[in-house]
Amino acid sequence: MSTSAVLLAGLLFVVALYIRKRSRLPLPPGPRKLPIVGNLFDIPKTLQWETYARWSKKYNSGIIHLDLAGKSMIVINSRHCENIGA
Repeated sequence: MSTSAVLLAGLLFVVALYIRKRSRLPLPPGPRKLPIVGNLFDIPKTLQWETYARWSKKYNSGIIHLDLAGKSMIVINSRHCENIGA
């Protein structure tokens, strides 16, 4: 396989991922994520609720989104939001 064919295939793959990601519905706000690992290193090992409450105030939202190595995690920090989707 030639180098140009491999480069073209790689470019098409990246463009397809970009289009797929852009076509999803918007997610709630949350901390900036790192490539590949997302927010894995942002999640505290103890007293998680304190960090989630602080993020809730920072992003002015009762719902926070975290990316855990490609998997979405939604944190609900408000009683007003607990019945959404029920």
